[in-house]
Amino acid sequence: MFGCWVLLKRRKKAFISLLLVPGLAASLSACIVPSDEPPLPGAECGIETDQLSAFMPRMAWQEPVKVLIDPAFDESVEGYGASIEAAISEWNQVGLSSLGRPFFSYSYVPLRASELPSKKEDCKFEGGSRETLRILREDQSTRWKKLGQDPNVTGVTFRCYVGAKKKLTKQVIILNTANAKSADRALQQFKGIALHELGHAIGLDHSCQFNSNDSKFARCEGLESTHPYFQAILYPVFPFVTQRSTAQEIKQTLRKNDMERAHCLYRGL
Repeated sequence: MFGCWVLLKRRKKAFISLLLVPGLAASLSACIVPSDEPPLPGAECGIETDQLSAFMPRMAWQEPVKVLIDPAFDESVEGYGASIEAAISEWNQVGLSSLGRPFFSYSYVPLRASELPSKKEDCKFEGGSRETLRILREDQSTRWKKLGQDPNVTGVTFRCYVGAKKKLTKQVIILNTANAKSADRALQQFKGIALHELGHAIGLDHSCQFNSNDSKFARCEGLESTHPYFQAILYPVFPFVTQRSTAQEIKQTLRKNDMERAHCLYRGL
């Protein structure tokens, strides 16, 4: 599921997207942020009305955002690095069709301790910018807890904003591989987890929101398992359990809703 917080200090604001494995009863409300420039998509984009609030400020789009991957992923025997690269490649295909260029380039760059947020409400970490995105590996449950994260969370995206129009200033993705080793099917779903967090990085909120009272943000409750919002990589619970069965689906590709909203956010820029 998904949660957020807003840090008001020094006019900077931070957004956290949380991706949880199933089994939790509670759900958290999303942060709906005002428009960045250019304006966020409206009905003219052709999406459903209940998706109009399912966007966040865009990352930079003039050139591919440089993704700096923690080498600890590449060194893993589990193949985490290859899964992240495959997720980047899949989003880049969407970028090519939307912008005429890929969303991302990537390289493996050693991590400095200062580049890791030290706590939940932290936008002071170094190394980030609107043009770069760090993907960090966390494999220690004790450090994950210090970041204020639930042990069931498999990934988190910190987004920091400044100014009245919530311009994105920097962001970082942290993937919890300690969780992936123990959570049911989370390891097999690792590419899907990376796709999900990269979707937040480009500016997509979840496909629906639990307990939503916003007519422009669909409620997750009551969605059939065949519904495009339920099938989306950006569905807030991942991996998910269908409403009619405890069987879990391995989600490792972008779905119709994910791609349509990405096109909507970047098309014509």
